[in-house]
Amino acid sequence: MHESVIDSVILHAQTRVRACIAVAVVFLSHSLMFGSNSWQETLAADSAKKARDHFIQGTMLQIQGRRHAEAILEFQQSLRYDSSAITIGSIARSYAELRKYPLAVEYAEASLQRDSALVSSWSILAEMRVAMGEYDAAIAAYENVVRLEPTRTHVLTLARLVEPRNASRAIALYEQALTFGNDASILSRIAGLHSRLRDPNGYVRALQRVLEAEPTNDVAARDLGVALARSHQWPEVLALLMQWSHADVVRDRQADVWIAVLDEIVSDTTMQYPDHRMTTAFVDRALERFGSVWPVCVLAGRLALLRDDDGRASRAFALALRAAKLTPDAPIDVASAWLSAAQWRRGFDVLSQHAATFPSDPRFPYLMGFACTAMNEDSAAVILFRHSVSLDSAFVPGWTQLALVSDNLGNAVEAEQAYQRVLRFEPFNHLACNNLAYMLALQQRSLPLARSLSWRAVQAMPSNPSYLDTHAWVLFQLGLPDEARRYIERAIQYGPSATIYEHHGDILEAIGLLDEAVRAWSEALRLDPERHSAASRISRYR
Repeated sequence: MHESVIDSVILHAQTRVRACIAVAVVFLSHSLMFGSNSWQETLAADSAKKARDHFIQGTMLQIQGRRHAEAILEFQQSLRYDSSAITIGSIARSYAELRKYPLAVEYAEASLQRDSALVSSWSILAEMRVAMGEYDAAIAAYENVVRLEPTRTHVLTLARLVEPRNASRAIALYEQALTFGNDASILSRIAGLHSRLRDPNGYVRALQRVLEAEPTNDVAARDLGVALARSHQWPEVLALLMQWSHADVVRDRQADVWIAVLDEIVSDTTMQYPDHRMTTAFVDRALERFGSVWPVCVLAGRLALLRDDDGRASRAFALALRAAKLTPDAPIDVASAWLSAAQWRRGFDVLSQHAATFPSDPRFPYLMGFACTAMNEDSAAVILFRHSVSLDSAFVPGWTQLALVSDNLGNAVEAEQAYQRVLRFEPFNHLACNNLAYMLALQQRSLPLARSLSWRAVQAMPSNPSYLDTHAWVLFQLGLPDEARRYIERAIQYGPSATIYEHHGDILEAIGLLDEAVRAWSEALRLDPERHSAASRISRYR
């Protein structure tokens, strides 16, 4: 026990002695009449009254708010007559309000030494531990609060404290809180914790309970649909969407759920899409319900394309374009869907039909150029890419594609200028860094710059064999074959190619390892029998 608390107890005892002496004469006659202990009982009653009066006055000061220092003085006066746990705990509360956390802790602990079942003091102790950043101690204190008085509020408070540290314990506490009554917000927190624990089944069950408690909760419906799609439970996904499409909610919120779920399906990196029958059901139901909502129609069309159902895809895309009217994203998304399915001409046609409606949007000529590149129409692509960057000089995708196609056409000057424009806007664009560095290395100029650029690319993607090869080739051109060897051999480790093996042979030749160089060139020739440069190098040593 702290000395200040001990002192108050001693002072209380001394006060009682002095009071006894002061009233001894007064009560002497009464003691004769009523018995030898009656004067002590009267004195005790007087002390209790004084303790109570000071306690009440202190409590009133606490209630007023900013008078906690005065309240503490009143409580200390009360302690002179009765050192109760509640009074000491009240001092702790006022110190807490004054943000004197160590003193609040001291008095809370002193209170609990007198009465370990005092919930208010455990609460103060927990609050102070939180304020002081001592979360483990705070949780331990609040565990006692819940043990002694497991109200809904107390259980929820402990759950919030525990949640960042122990998800499983937090779930148990939230479940305990639900015994007081169902609550969708608590169920949503339980769902989030199951997600954090990577427990998909628990996550799904919690979301289902949210919808049972709150059937029009669109966020829960969206998350549940996405979770079911992720686990490829297609009948359950369709059932949820059909139920939700008739929910008593506004149409936009219904559509948002369909959009999220359909997007999850078409974006599935595992490519475990619904079978043809289920895909047809998804597409047809989506178009029946949301034929005037263009994002739903686009996603339905993309889903149809995944099953090579061009007829349904065309119908969905037509509905999307009709519904979107003057929204440029609709034709962009429709064209992108066709391009993603390698139907280049269809994608190009959609873009060309709508480009005039959106003449200042650089995405239209850019994607048209992309389609031309895929159709081996590089000359047309260059014109389109130039147009895209003329509409927006900071349009990095346009500059990047212009550089790539110009390089393919042998227009090194335009390619270099385009890469420089990319790097002006994105200095660490690893593709531009690598490609420009390689161009400079092949031309054997600006090699220090090429080294800096290739190193940026390697730092961005340390296991990219092409980037490692470029950096090795730049170092080789700088006359650093030993250093170049380290990077070219890492490139071979991550993804060998004929070019990489040929560069490996050149580097080994510069070091003087001729037999190893011949083996590297031979490997390049094996991978690419038409690689005459490798054959020519081998012939020098045979």
